[in-house]
Amino acid sequence: MSKDKINLAVNRAGVWFGIIFVLLLPLVYTPFTLDPALMARFAVWAIALSGFFIWLKFSDNQLLDYLDFSILNRLIFPLLLAWFLIAGTSVFVAVNVSEAIVEWIKIVPFILFIALGSILFSQDKHAKYTISRIVIVFALIQSLIGISQLIIVLLNADLSHTLSYYINGLSAHRNLFSQILLFSLPFTVHGIIAFKSKWRILAIIASVTTFMLIVVLLTKSVWMAVILSSVSVFVFFLNYFRFFDLKLRVFRKIAIAFVSFVALVVLSVFIYVQFDSWETIDKQADWIRNYRFGSSLERIDLWQKSVDIYRDYPMRGVGAGNWKIVLPSYGTDGLRSEEGVVNFVRPHNDFLSVLSETGIFGFLLYLGFFVSLFYYIYKIVKSKAPKEDKVFSLFMLTGLISYLIISLLSFPKERVEHSIFLALYTIFIVTDYHRIFPLQNENYFKRKKIYYVLVFFFLGFAIIIGIARSLSEYHLKKALNYRANQDWSQVIDECDKAENIFTKLDNTSIPIAWYKASALFNSGKHNQAFNEFKRAYSYNPNNIHVLNNLASAYELKGNHDKAIELYKRAINTSSSFEDASINLCAVYFNLGDIEDAYQSIRYLNANSNHPNYKKSIDLVLKTKIENLLPKIVDRDVKLSVERINNSTEWITKVFKQSQKNNTDFDNQVFEEAIYVMETMDSTITSSRAKYFRDKYIYEDND
Repeated sequence: MSKDKINLAVNRAGVWFGIIFVLLLPLVYTPFTLDPALMARFAVWAIALSGFFIWLKFSDNQLLDYLDFSILNRLIFPLLLAWFLIAGTSVFVAVNVSEAIVEWIKIVPFILFIALGSILFSQDKHAKYTISRIVIVFALIQSLIGISQLIIVLLNADLSHTLSYYINGLSAHRNLFSQILLFSLPFTVHGIIAFKSKWRILAIIASVTTFMLIVVLLTKSVWMAVILSSVSVFVFFLNYFRFFDLKLRVFRKIAIAFVSFVALVVLSVFIYVQFDSWETIDKQADWIRNYRFGSSLERIDLWQKSVDIYRDYPMRGVGAGNWKIVLPSYGTDGLRSEEGVVNFVRPHNDFLSVLSETGIFGFLLYLGFFVSLFYYIYKIVKSKAPKEDKVFSLFMLTGLISYLIISLLSFPKERVEHSIFLALYTIFIVTDYHRIFPLQNENYFKRKKIYYVLVFFFLGFAIIIGIARSLSEYHLKKALNYRANQDWSQVIDECDKAENIFTKLDNTSIPIAWYKASALFNSGKHNQAFNEFKRAYSYNPNNIHVLNNLASAYELKGNHDKAIELYKRAINTSSSFEDASINLCAVYFNLGDIEDAYQSIRYLNANSNHPNYKKSIDLVLKTKIENLLPKIVDRDVKLSVERINNSTEWITKVFKQSQKNNTDFDNQVFEEAIYVMETMDSTITSSRAKYFRDKYIYEDND
């Protein structure tokens, strides 16, 4: 095939590459799975990549045989491959192997997408303009969806921080939608500079609507990313502006752009406060000044626990995808997950996620990937490349810094569309560097059949996992609906369909076997439920619901020691988890160990609404007082204590006071009894009261 035909075929392949992966793939959405986008897009990504490779290899022109693979010798690709291999070794140390395998295989499409795009675009200098146009269309579609949702919100109520969560585009969450809008900005703003006529107009519309939506969506991490990336790139540009060979009129354009940017911010805020209030904007912005509260403080707690995990497993980590399983063992007190209603499945920091799951080597390789990109940009800017390439590299730098900031505050690595934009930044940075600094030797990537076999093997593996996980989510969503209606037989049936070799947990890290076990238990099939609870424990041995229910199952079988052990583990995970504390109290009470029963519930919230809390408190405290009475030798003290014991409300009051004063309940009972005699009834003198306190409270403490 002639060079012209190759170039034409490469250009056509690049267009389809952008349309399929940048424009269409992020539109994949299904309401029938737990997450409407994650695994569905992953499956389609793997399928589309496989189809694209097949088309390039086996189509009439067999383009893949004519492409230059030498770009794969660049440092960034060995780093990515090594990271993939290190993540693979972490599978062998994971508690939940299924989750580790899935998380590992998720890396495959990302690396192959970068490799394929780099091979294609290294031979197409105009690819950046092609992709910029496609991203402009993508941003317009996403903005249109977001604006439509915004209008629907405004038609039904006044805009507020809470209602802004209904504006999520085709993402699973408002914050994810805001992030993907942010990642499109480097291309749309580049279009304003690079294009003329209608494409410039479209780029302006896409940039303005995208940015205004970012303001309205109130995502603090995205606001921070916009500010820090813009300032960082501007400082970088000022430091190296002599390498750009720009004329004075260009600086005027930069000044105009800066003023326009500030004006757009002011306009967006002004429009927002017309529908909500300035207080909302101020509260969101205050996070930058004061991060020691709310979700910001919670993130810091999660980061600290992630560092603790790394310190305990510095070399090998806990296994890919297993952070969410190990985290509860480090305690959940003070987190929203302490009662088990919420379960954290990621640390909201991709770098800490990689560090804690794959160890120091995985982390250094992942970090090295980003460092290499920064190095490439630095070399491009200082080279003699055309200024258009240098300017474009600044936009890629803006996107890369934005992604890094989001990575430090969220989890973009998990989402397919976010990974695609990171891959696009990577592709254009690497290809420009590859053209400007050609390799000086012939040690090029050798195209052998084994490489194609490996590519299709791992992509096939990814396809199987994507489809299997998507089907699992479909059946599990049905199971949860049946569970809400207490249709236990259907729950069991759907759980059987949902669980497979690659799916043992739901999206919140709760084992599917736990749902099945609960349904079996409620159906009266206790032996089967016991076996399923044990299976659930093997998949996630730190989940407080799994620990609590398995403990209860052991208690029903008369294995009190095992039940006590598991209840204590659940309480150590979360001291405020009322179910485990109350159940442990019941076990001790039935065994006649009243003091341990009391200690099990001593620190629970005295105003708890748990259905069994008041009953447990009444039984334990009343029994404690009854055990106390025979030890009282003074008749008037005994009568006063008996008065307290005859009133459930009074007992509860004394218990709350003992919690408040952090004193032993027995001592608080004596204090109350003596106080009543001395102050309320005036039946004893103050000296007599002191005598009783010394005898029953202080002497006992000694």
